[in-house]
Amino acid sequence: MYTGLRPGELRKTEFEDLDTKNWTLRVRHPKGEASYGEYRIVPIHELLKLYIQRYLNAREKMLAEKGLLEAKPLVCKKQWPHKFYSDNILRQHKRKIEEISGVNFELRALRRTYGQMLIDRGVSIESVSIALGHTSTITTEKYYCRKNADTVRSEVLHAFDPAVPSPKSPLISRKIDFTGYS
Repeated sequence: MYTGLRPGELRKTEFEDLDTKNWTLRVRHPKGEASYGEYRIVPIHELLKLYIQRYLNAREKMLAEKGLLEAKPLVCKKQWPHKFYSDNILRQHKRKIEEISGVNFELRALRRTYGQMLIDRGVSIESVSIALGHTSTITTEKYYCRKNADTVRSEVLHAFDPAVPSPKSPLISRKIDFTGYS
């Protein structure tokens, strides 16, 4: 919910893709990587840092118990640390989380939530689109997130605020507070 990653992007993340100095995650295997997909860097939200650090400590301990110094997958299986999670294993974990929490959810809904949270906090649709790994803002707006009515109303009212300078165009003459033809 705080990264906007697709499940497959998270599953295929390699340990070296995580940068805990800058708190970013490289998406090495984006959707459509063979054609339209582009690599991107995802910032890691402050709320995730503690959980990631705990996970990394547990991961390091698990690898040490297996006599391993490293494993390529960031999210690896205890039985086979050198193998990436499968879609099926990820779905099993999701079901377990749903059982424990009592909340049913779709993994794709977490991406939508991420995008909508960014829009609601004033991030431009262009930036949200790039963060989600979309090639066009049309996909972002159509399937993921849009500005809510209160934000739009506030922005429109702010545009007509007399304290806000309006753009001047040499093609339109300005008389008093109205634009028009002379």
